Amino acid sequence: MAQEFTNGAMDERIVRLNEFKGVKMAQLSKGKRPAAKFNKEVANYLLTNWDEVHALQQCSDNMHNEMPKGCEEVMEIYDKRIKELLAEDKAKKEQERSERKRIREERHAKREAEAAAKELVNKRKPGAPKTRKVGDRHPNHPWIWTEYKKGKFDWRIDPALKQKPGKKAGATANQSKKKEVAGKAEKAEPAAAHKLTLTELLSKPTPQGLSKPQQNVIKSLKKGFRLRKDGDALWLTDAAGNNERTEKGVLEALQRRYKIDYIPKDIWYR
Repeated sequence: MAQEFTNGAMDERIVRLNEFKGVKMAQLSKGKRPAAKFNKEVANYLLTNWDEVHALQQCSDNMHNEMPKGCEEVMEIYDKRIKELLAEDKAKKEQERSERKRIREERHAKREAEAAAKELVNKRKPGAPKTRKVGDRHPNHPWIWTEYKKGKFDWRIDPALKQKPGKKAGATANQSKKKEVAGKAEKAEPAAAHKLTLTELLSKPTPQGLSKPQQNVIKSLKKGFRLRKDGDALWLTDAAGNNERTEKGVLEALQRRYKIDYIPKDIWYR
């Protein structure tokens, strides 16, 4: 979380946000309390969701619309953190794209080298033809000498065989039928993944590094609290009618931590 950073500039922001959180409302005049209260709430939310760019983006517009005069500093820190996380995400994706491109290029180079080595071996075989023409057939395999790329030649499977998968020259009707059945089995839809119930989910090991609000939600659910929606507000309510406020961003962060893309049906208060 935010407290784990050691970078100098980062520490200054954390220190400043904690200063906003630590302001005593009772010590302020009535006119300064709205701005102080807003600063405290924004600082607390930002520290809680320091690495959760989606949660920060989700509340950004509302915070700007509700911002009292004198709260520009805390919102500047908030906006800069969003830009910082987006830049990190973009850099990570660029690195992943570069890595995929490098792997493709290495595989292509390997195929080129193998084709060149195969061609050299063919040239050295006694009695092998010194030259081939596009369209020549291989003497031992169902291959045709093909120009697969301008100036690049290699043996390729006969296109006529590709048009009739599972049916080769000399194959019996029984063999073709077996391949057809096997092909249908391969195309069968995989079984739908089992969606965990809340009880099953809570029985799993708790993910490491949860924020304080995320830990509180897990503790409440284990105590029997269930989720309830009241307008745009989300509450955790137990059978005795006790309520604890929670946020959509905290629940979405928990979904990512548990690596699920759904909400267990039995999480809702009935």
